Amino acid sequence: MLFHRSYSWFAILLAVVVSSPARAAEPETADQLVAKGVELRKKGDHAGALRDFQAAHAKEPSGRTLAQMGIAEATLHLWVDAENHLSQALESTMPWVEKNRATLEQTLQTVRTHTTEISIYGTTGAVVTLEDKVVGRIPLPSVPRVNEGSVTVKVESRGYKPFAQTLPAKGGSQLIVTATLEPLLPEPALVVPLVAAPGHGSGDVSSSARPWRRWTGIGLLTVGLVAATWGIVWIAVDGNGSWSDSNRVWDTRTPGWFILGGGIAASVGGGYLLYSSRHGEVQVAASPSGLMGRF
Repeated sequence: MLFHRSYSWFAILLAVVVSSPARAAEPETADQLVAKGVELRKKGDHAGALRDFQAAHAKEPSGRTLAQMGIAEATLHLWVDAENHLSQALESTMPWVEKNRATLEQTLQTVRTHTTEISIYGTTGAVVTLEDKVVGRIPLPSVPRVNEGSVTVKVESRGYKPFAQTLPAKGGSQLIVTATLEPLLPEPALVVPLVAAPGHGSGDVSSSARPWRRWTGIGLLTVGLVAATWGIVWIAVDGNGSWSDSNRVWDTRTPGWFILGGGIAASVGGGYLLYSSRHGEVQVAASPSGLMGRF
């Protein structure tokens, strides 16, 4: 009998011990989180209170959780977030909001004295960034608001110079920014001289740019032809008798060959200069978009 009673008490104690952690692990309700946040706010822990209000809103969104978030954000000077949440809370008709509507409206009015409305106009389709946060493309669907102090506005679009400006943002005022972007200038063309391929040049361009080649070539070619003719004549008359003295025989073969060789060399050089004067250089302008040539 004694053993049976001891076993009963042991079973009851075990059940209590096992069930206690289970009850402690039960998730907090939205109301419990709101109550916890209110207590933290009373103790001055506004950041901790905001975390609890956010958790309560994630569990069960309501006008009450929005209002509590807005009040905590106002205390932390998160003016834009506070304005958004208080405005949304006042759209609710739940009893708690109706009971505290006058206080919430007054708080919202105070918060709005710390935010600035900024209207941004400019190049259609450009991306607008406020304080490193993208808010949309021009035209913006709504007028953004920023915290008082200073605000950096950036407007960017491909093919245009970026716009950036830092402005003082006075609470309760309105700013108007016009950002008309300037197109980027095309990169300057790069002029590259190239040697023209045979049959694709323009004699007019090269001959006007290099007149000395043409005239030198003509001179060398003329001298070469004359010299070659003279050399051929001397080779031909070698061994023949002199026209003035029948006893004298011409010995002109060796000089004739030298003269013929020199004439041929001069003719080749002159021909090359004439050829290069007509098929010399062309200029090609190279740019990122392609090549523009003058042949």
